[in-house]
Amino acid sequence: MLNDVFLKDELLDVDDEYYASEWGGPKSEDRLRKLTNTIASFVRNAKRSSNNMPYSISDWTADLQYLKETFYERWFDFPWPHVEE
Repeated sequence: MLNDVFLKDELLDVDDEYYASEWGGPKSEDRLRKLTNTIASFVRNAKRSSNNMPYSISDWTADLQYLKETFYERWFDFPWPHVEE
């Protein structure tokens, strides 16, 4: 799913054109930045939450590591999002 969102998805199913434009085009720095910042915010919010979400946090953290190793380290240099509290 991460590959599809980053590499291919034209976001044609997103009704809000402004919101879709924030994600940039497939394979773009804007797309990877928005995707990683969104996932990192999920992690930070889950860590602050009173709900116990260890599996979600672990999955999202793994997703970030995958995106970093697969795409970021090869082609991009924007500040990587932090997930620490």
